[in-house]
Amino acid sequence: MDNPSNFLKHLFDKYADKIKIIVTGSSSLELKAKFQDSLAGRKVSFLINPLNFEEFLIFKNFSYLDYLKKEDLPDDIRNNFDKALSEYLIYGGMPAVVLQNNQKLKQKMLKEYVSAYVNKDIRAIGKVENIANFNSLVKILATQIGSLLNISELGDTVGIPRRAVKKYLDLLEFTFVLDKILPFKKNIRTQITKMPKIYFFDLGIRNAILGNFLEMESRSDAGHLFENFVFLVNEGGEI
Repeated sequence: MDNPSNFLKHLFDKYADKIKIIVTGSSSLELKAKFQDSLAGRKVSFLINPLNFEEFLIFKNFSYLDYLKKEDLPDDIRNNFDKALSEYLIYGGMPAVVLQNNQKLKQKMLKEYVSAYVNKDIRAIGKVENIANFNSLVKILATQIGSLLNISELGDTVGIPRRAVKKYLDLLEFTFVLDKILPFKKNIRTQITKMPKIYFFDLGIRNAILGNFLEMESRSDAGHLFENFVFLVNEGGEI
């Protein structure tokens, strides 16, 4: 719908005592562009993330869930947790992917998500003109999780102006592909101007962007994946 706000306002004002309306969308940028009315006082907004690790274990019917927050674990149970964590670090927390047991199908689903959402929908939403540069930037960002983000250096690498890099970063952030985390500084001005770090909202999507689904013991980026996992744990309020 080009302008859904008037339609939703009408439904709420006329039927609020009879029905509840759930409206979903994958991009805050697209929603803001289409909603000409804020619907203030008529809506409550929720951000639905991919499954966190505990939810992942529940979806997998994990047998030892009661041990999740215990420190001392028997070796056999710890090995089961390690195996589950490895799967989460490789394939992420997208519900349909988690419920699929076939690794080839998991990979196909994640690649299709990247192709349809990251490489098509997001480019259309942001009116990205240079598709090759945008895709190159996304891949470079996927290799830099946990690293300091130097916008000028990224621009030089991809061959695009600094302002274009900032535009693409904002686009990826507002469409929930990645998050920028500022360093902690007591001086707010200093905090805002210092280089942030980036983390992806889902590790399966990140790995699909790079086409890398190697097992953890064969990966050179295992530490970066685990750091991104720690970010997701804190972001989801798990600890």
